[in-house]
Amino acid sequence: MPATAAIDVSAIRRDHRSMSTDDKYDSYVKADRGWQFFCEQRDWDPSEVNAKTGERIAMFLYWRTDSLTKGKSMGHQIRAALRAHFAPTCGTGNWVVVTNPDPAVPSTFGGNPAMSADVREMVLCHKISKARRGEMEVKRVDPIEPCHLLRCWDLHFAGRAVEDIDARLLMAYSSTLLSSNLLLRYDELVLLWYVLCLSASALLLYVAPLIAQCMAFTHPL
Repeated sequence: MPATAAIDVSAIRRDHRSMSTDDKYDSYVKADRGWQFFCEQRDWDPSEVNAKTGERIAMFLYWRTDSLTKGKSMGHQIRAALRAHFAPTCGTGNWVVVTNPDPAVPSTFGGNPAMSADVREMVLCHKISKARRGEMEVKRVDPIEPCHLLRCWDLHFAGRAVEDIDARLLMAYSSTLLSSNLLLRYDELVLLWYVLCLSASALLLYVAPLIAQCMAFTHPL
């Protein structure tokens, strides 16, 4: 590529992100513990779609997450990978199975089996199992990166006199800093308060007697 060639950074970033996602999805389908291996161990065709495919994907989700002990993000990736795996032949619609009272009449089905009610139920069970063990993954609210605030301070405030600072920019910076502090989750605030109380208790129990002993030693009665 010549030095004068046009380079679209956003397009390159999208392409590499897409390739990375495809590789990750392929690992859940074709790797050692993937969907194909799971089906081959049970004499199932990994590409076949029938009325039981949705239930089988739910079984695979349970097995691949080690009885629902692995992270929820893995469960979502597995479901997305199988949804993409069946999309070329089944589309992306919801999975519907219609059974007939007559055993001689086979069930009819349609949609993507990775979006079946069995899979949705297994995803919910995965969430419940993580919550019961106290391992629930909590989405943190962190829209403001600290490095941006630090860079803003260095560029516009550091080393400047008060009269040389833009008042509107200072108000925007202050409100942003306050907002980022207020966005701490409740359990983080509880943890900080707990640590503060624990530190104060340790100071009273251990440090204060040592200080008293030192004062008694240096200033005997």
